[in-house]
Amino acid sequence: MPNKELDKLSKKLDNKFKLIDKIDKDNEIELKAEYSKYLCVLVSGYFENTIKVIFEGYTKDKGHPNLNRYITKQIRNKTNFNSQKLKNFLKEFNDEWENEYEDVVDDDEKDAIGSIYVNRNNIAHGKDNNISFAAVKSYYEHVKKLVCKINQIVNCS
Repeated sequence: MPNKELDKLSKKLDNKFKLIDKIDKDNEIELKAEYSKYLCVLVSGYFENTIKVIFEGYTKDKGHPNLNRYITKQIRNKTNFNSQKLKNFLKEFNDEWENEYEDVVDDDEKDAIGSIYVNRNNIAHGKDNNISFAAVKSYYEHVKKLVCKINQIVNCS
């Protein structure tokens, strides 16, 4: 199911990756590494925002306006999704969604979201972090696939 808001969020971050990918001079490698940390933080925010968009859209389409308002407020408090937290959140809505998640989401996608959050938290708390542009870009590609799968699970069940 196409979602304009999800596409908008993806395109915005895609453009930042393209911009930073252009940094390739030897004397700017350190700058690219610093921007990679920034991208890691943006990817974690992207994931949280897309999950919120998917569920807010679902409740808006399927539920009473009061239910939508309640879910919208509750979902604002959901952060730091790892694979288990996401699976539990899906189960809160529908037991079958947890099973579908396990069936369609692969280990690379689960690992990507976990790695993004571990790195994001290390960056935020000033811990050593050597995440590379290639790693963040790979995680982002897996996260985008995961978002599509979650959207499918929620909106096509």
